[in-house]
Amino acid sequence: MSNDHEETKHEDHDKTITIIVNGRPAQWTEETISFEQVVQLAKLATGRNFIYTVTYDRGPAENHQGHLEADQSVKVKAGMIFHATATDRS
Repeated sequence: MSNDHEETKHEDHDKTITIIVNGRPAQWTEETISFEQVVQLAKLATGRNFIYTVTYDRGPAENHQGHLEADQSVKVKAGMIFHATATDRS
């Protein structure tokens, strides 16, 4: 006997959506995305002297638009737009 509910639940978890990071499409499979993951997808310059800023728009109702800080994450939906920048503190 097959458990269709469990199979459907597993398939939903593996669903890939497209989000936009700094104008480029990126494939995403998780329900949420963190500040650090957005910075990584944006392929920004790295180093001790950089400060990163992440904003988003077109998110789901519970977090339609806003900004992320280090160690924060938000729910994602297809077509969500992220802008990430790096500023050198020196």
